Amino acid sequence: MTEINLIISADSKIPIYKQIEEYLLEYIQKSPAGTKLPSYTEISGQFNIAVNTVRQAYNRLQNKGLIIQKAGRGTFINSTSAADKKVSIFFNVGTPRDYFYDILAGISKGLNKYNIAAYSNFEYSDENQEKRILLSFFASGIRDFIILPKNQLWGFYADLTGKGANIVFVNDYPRHKKSFSYVSTDDFTACFNTGEAICKKKTPPYILLFSDLVPHAPFENRLNGYIRAFHEARLRENIDYFIIRYKAFDMNDFNRQMNENTGRIKMASVIFCHSDYAAINAINFLRRQKKIAVPDKIGVVGYADLLIGNFFDPPLTTIRQNGFAVGETGVEMLLKTTKKKQILLPCELVIRESCII
Repeated sequence: MTEINLIISADSKIPIYKQIEEYLLEYIQKSPAGTKLPSYTEISGQFNIAVNTVRQAYNRLQNKGLIIQKAGRGTFINSTSAADKKVSIFFNVGTPRDYFYDILAGISKGLNKYNIAAYSNFEYSDENQEKRILLSFFASGIRDFIILPKNQLWGFYADLTGKGANIVFVNDYPRHKKSFSYVSTDDFTACFNTGEAICKKKTPPYILLFSDLVPHAPFENRLNGYIRAFHEARLRENIDYFIIRYKAFDMNDFNRQMNENTGRIKMASVIFCHSDYAAINAINFLRRQKKIAVPDKIGVVGYADLLIGNFFDPPLTTIRQNGFAVGETGVEMLLKTTKKKQILLPCELVIRESCII
């Protein structure tokens, strides 16, 4: 029998099955594939632990692909366990920062937990470059991918999956393709709840300030969440609320659209923005317009809870996303430790001085 030096603390807040799992996980990472583990009854008898408790720990390890049970032979460390995996992390965003950095930090923690090697690539890529990068990883033998896409090449990703790739998308995702695995934040519900709360405190009209990134799931869900809240409050578009759209990453077009809609902005009580950067740019624009003070004359709400928003003047009211949890959950989905294929994590409204309700 494999020698197991298991130490169980009955006084610990960590459940006993979890203590067994964590010890065996550490043991698995240090041991070669094919090593035989003791049976449930052996551990139960040696350490005076209920058999069902030991079984629960083993089942969790088996669900993670770390061990394999062979009928009549026993339980062994899986030769294709998580420790043998190589994962490609592809973020089509250039240098990760802010929220994307939080996602990456969560992924890193999740991979380190299982001692998994990762190959990372961060750059802005057009469609052909994105395909070329991922095909090169696939050709090198990598089959596990965590991807933050930009170009929405869902057909290409479906083909790659059909060839044996295991892909989990983070942040952006294909809303209408149930075969894909993804984890993101529940932007629709967050914006619906925020819009509903502010409608009860602030009178219309409102402004929705969104870039042309709306076709991407997170931005479209944010916009639709606010619109649904306004419709349920019986507000009418172009009367009670107005949508200002501008070209993404184009400050000239941003300022042009804001200037063209200054009259509507002066009448509004709140500007709802698709991101914290858009909110900060809106406040800077309003500062240049005399007699439109934030938050005295108009409130501004961002999205993401970037660090800069907390130290901005005035500090930004925003919706906080938990990027770290997105990254960690993405790893668990990749390793099949959860049966869910699509997960949307909750967000939190953070009230600061730019819009007080």
